Amino acid sequence: MEPNALIMELVNPKRVSRDEEIKKILDHVATAPFSSRPVSVDKSIRGRMFQGKLLGNSEPSIIAHLAKRILINKQWASDVHPVEYLAHLHAAVLDPRARKAIYVGNDKRTYLGVLAPNLIPASRLGSAAEPLI
Repeated sequence: MEPNALIMELVNPKRVSRDEEIKKILDHVATAPFSSRPVSVDKSIRGRMFQGKLLGNSEPSIIAHLAKRILINKQWASDVHPVEYLAHLHAAVLDPRARKAIYVGNDKRTYLGVLAPNLIPASRLGSAAEPLI
């Protein structure tokens, strides 16, 4: 079964997942590109400079998320590039200690959440980095 369809199926609490299904999903997520669709930029950072570009009302999803993590949350160093950020997220997905959850959000969309130890090198962390990613 295709990984996205499997995620949709596993949201059913009566459906028991098999280890190989979870591996298939995690391998898929750990190689997936970040969405490129435009999303709203947090109002508090619209119009601010971010890595040489003025942030607009909407930006590609990875830029909006990374800008928030750097400028607001201060979780990553200011010069972390989107490719590096995605590599950090991919590594977290594959960490064997990561905890996973599949759930339906308030928007009725199905999500896979992953919470893993933060193993990002100290030189790439921001001033308010958390122990989990």
